[in-house]
Amino acid sequence: MIQRRSLQHVLAAASLSLIACAVSAADYAYIPNSGSRTISVINTATGELSTTLSPASMDATLNNNIYTLALRPGANNESWFGQYLSNNKLGVIDTTNNTLKTVINGTGGSVAITFSLNGAIAYVSDYSGQKLHVIDATTKQITNSLSTGCQTIASALSADGASLYVRCDSGVIQKLDTATNTLSTFPNTTTNGYGLAYDPTGSGKLYASNNSAPIVYLLNLSDNSVTQIPITGLQGAASKVAVRKNGSKLYVGGGNNVLHIVDTANTSTQTSITLNGPASTITGLGISANDAALYAITSNGTVHVIDVATDTETKTISAAAGASSFWIWGDFLGNVVASATPGGPSVASIAPQGTPSASATSINFAVTFSEAVNGVDGTDFALTTTGTATGTMGTPSSADNGITWTVPVTAISGTGSLRLDLNSSGTGIESTAAAKPIAGGFATGTVHNVDVQVPVAGACGTAAGQATALAPAAGLCSAGTATAISSASGKYTWQCQGLNGGSANSCEAPWSTAGGSKAMVALQTANGWQVSNASFSTTPPATAPQGVTFPSGLLSLNLSSGNLGSDATVTLNFSTPVPAGAVYMKYGPSPDGFNCQGAACAQPHWYQLPANRAVLASDRLSATLTLTDGGLGDNDGIANQSIQDPGGFALLAAPASTAAIPTLSEWGIIALSSLLAMFGIARMRRRQG
Repeated sequence: MIQRRSLQHVLAAASLSLIACAVSAADYAYIPNSGSRTISVINTATGELSTTLSPASMDATLNNNIYTLALRPGANNESWFGQYLSNNKLGVIDTTNNTLKTVINGTGGSVAITFSLNGAIAYVSDYSGQKLHVIDATTKQITNSLSTGCQTIASALSADGASLYVRCDSGVIQKLDTATNTLSTFPNTTTNGYGLAYDPTGSGKLYASNNSAPIVYLLNLSDNSVTQIPITGLQGAASKVAVRKNGSKLYVGGGNNVLHIVDTANTSTQTSITLNGPASTITGLGISANDAALYAITSNGTVHVIDVATDTETKTISAAAGASSFWIWGDFLGNVVASATPGGPSVASIAPQGTPSASATSINFAVTFSEAVNGVDGTDFALTTTGTATGTMGTPSSADNGITWTVPVTAISGTGSLRLDLNSSGTGIESTAAAKPIAGGFATGTVHNVDVQVPVAGACGTAAGQATALAPAAGLCSAGTATAISSASGKYTWQCQGLNGGSANSCEAPWSTAGGSKAMVALQTANGWQVSNASFSTTPPATAPQGVTFPSGLLSLNLSSGNLGSDATVTLNFSTPVPAGAVYMKYGPSPDGFNCQGAACAQPHWYQLPANRAVLASDRLSATLTLTDGGLGDNDGIANQSIQDPGGFALLAAPASTAAIPTLSEWGIIALSSLLAMFGIARMRRRQG
């Protein structure tokens, strides 16, 4: 573990705050980048960016502007960062490996974080909720939420830790008694401003920045008096302030890289220095924990390190992309010590290579790290998908010694999007140079939109192969779209058309077995009739008359939903012709005169349907039945929008046999036989005589 002292500041609107170590070779500056919503970790000894942390890749809900950072005092190895606007969350990073430790909810628009001296309590200024949250830093639970009645924007802790001073956007300053958690308001107020710095000398002093004039307000805590300190030659407003820990110097930020220095013993004694690099506005100031260095942040994202003993710039650190600042708010105590091992590699970006079309079935994602890494394999990544989009990841490879890796994704299909994410833990990825593990995952890469229509071959459904008297209406295709059904030669046929250019498949189902034939039923669309069920069998519903057979089977037919008392027209089709001479026989009640008389007609009996109601086609492969609801052909004999029709084509028995009468030719044969016999007898007698 590296022991380090750190400075904590808090950031405001669209800005950046700084937490930095003081002077040792292992010092790091933590800069929250409001614009890119990331945190830059800068090695202050080398002046180089060590790594960039992306809270949103650690937890997708931590995706709002980061305006404040604070290192928890003691050997707690924690860096807390706030989220402004609507996120209502605060994140805690484990500084030993720069990974997310936990998320604290309910903190509102957190713009300033100040810890108690022992790091047991965190005070969070909730700008949007106009509250000051008191959080148990060990359990990470909010224990109290105090209403400030104003938009709290900055805070500073007294040297003894007994008082926390909270500044409102309007300029009002309140004091929190940290023992009782009670708030009181200073009788005198300043104008609006973001900065607040505590001077521990004497009875204590507060320096408050000014957003509208080149003036700093001095609040003497011994008598609560307010004194204005004009800053000579300051360009713009005195919106950035910091004071040395010994109280000897006040630093005020200005435009054009000019830093103003005020002798607090005689505030009219002022000097200034111009910081290195392109001219920019100083947007944040903070004193290191050991009171040896001042850190000045400019709006172009540069960090300038100033030796406060000589007021000379000793280091100019160029921050990460997006690390520009606008204001700095918050606590300037900076008396924290934390152990950390920052500097592990991180992901800079993940995006599709080139501009692949949405219809592409394979693409490559480019994964760019902050430095060369090794230990990368396919299990380190995951595909985040939307809609029906899918794909298969391949093996990563690098052509530049490990900085940029190519991850192929093949077999892409569906509609939606794909995003390649680096897993947040367990990857085994580490820097090639220093063997440091990667800081975390990455889940904010560029998505690839997918619109790939994969060909789907048509496939027959469960209706295929199932014998039926009616054309199947369901289960035609298990894949694809069914065509209209054709019916001929003892079977139903249809096709299942493929999708997206897929091949078609032909399907069929046999007609129902009907005696020695195959048969099917079709109902003509008239009078609203529908087929409830239809089937053929070889077994009559009752014993058939002597010698009557049903070579084409018997039909059991139920019709429903037709017009009351109307006719239904049914067509029967057969695969082999109905035998010549066959008539349509029905079993059931019938009108008078159909093989019955009087009351006997109400009892089920066999009778022949008239030829005009059972019309056979000339080829005898089809027949048309006309059935009347409640009348001829309806088994129940009641006009009730339901027709029951058991029956079938029958061959009637031949009449009883009579004795055969010989024909003339037969008598001739008998006479001839008799004559021959007589002729034979006479001849025998002559021979004997």
